[in-house]
Amino acid sequence: MLHCQGCHLPEAAGFEGRVPPIKDFSGYFLHSQEGRDFLIRVPGVSRSALSDSEIAELMNWLLQTYSEGQLPDRFEPFTEAEVASLRDDPEPDPAAARELILNSLADELPLLAAELTKNN
Repeated sequence: MLHCQGCHLPEAAGFEGRVPPIKDFSGYFLHSQEGRDFLIRVPGVSRSALSDSEIAELMNWLLQTYSEGQLPDRFEPFTEAEVASLRDDPEPDPAAARELILNSLADELPLLAAELTKNN
């Protein structure tokens, strides 16, 4: 609630056109290494006052609670070490990186492609 809800709202829906949703969507990012890294490198996560272990725990909970249906079959939870290695390199242009990652994943994930088409 303290670290994500302010922008992503209580039900993790985001603000259309301004703040991306977590709910029923963020799990798609874990279908590629670039997408997985992106979720930690976005400024709201990488610059958070939370510790590396708290971020790992929070991200795992968010993904499993709000986007379980979009996760890969073999979901690998984030680790403290993984978070530590990624957050030192925040994503400079999250919107552009997000678009590139999602477009590359859409070729392999028909449900994501349909979701992107619906929102454009």
